[in-house]
Amino acid sequence: MLPDYERKVHRILYNYISQRGRTPTIRELEIKTGQSSSRIKEALLLLESEEFIAWEDKSTLQDIVLLKEWEDESNRPRVYTSPHGTIDYWTEY
Repeated sequence: MLPDYERKVHRILYNYISQRGRTPTIRELEIKTGQSSSRIKEALLLLESEEFIAWEDKSTLQDIVLLKEWEDESNRPRVYTSPHGTIDYWTEY
């Protein structure tokens, strides 16, 4: 299980890559996390050692590749599905 801060950095990376199609800059991570660049790099190194990311060129964040989208499959958000569509959730529950 990842520590809270590393999990936060992982989720930020995932959201940036999935929504914007790129990794965040170090400055963007500083703003999102409220931490220094050295603390962010420590978190990234831990994520790499735990095989959540691949990070070949340590001089830039552009080459970071996500290897795992979620920390634990059991913690993955559940999607409500209904044979009648999603409107049933709001009208019947």
